[in-house]
Amino acid sequence: MGKKGYDAKTDTLMLGEECANPALITKNDDFVAYWQVDEEFPDVGFPEPIAVEIRNVSAHIANVEVLSRETAAR
Repeated sequence: MGKKGYDAKTDTLMLGEECANPALITKNDDFVAYWQVDEEFPDVGFPEPIAVEIRNVSAHIANVEVLSRETAAR
């Protein structure tokens, strides 16, 4: 893959900055979401996403096809 955020040793793609607070981490198999409470509205308590981690990413994107604008317009 050779992209920023990809770790070939673990076959993991990380987009964003992870947090260490377990209460703000959501895991669903190979997909992990990291959240933080909105600093402008901390009393509301609605978290906002700050990162996503995809483990075993090669298997998840093996059949992904990148479309050009011309192909997508068809």
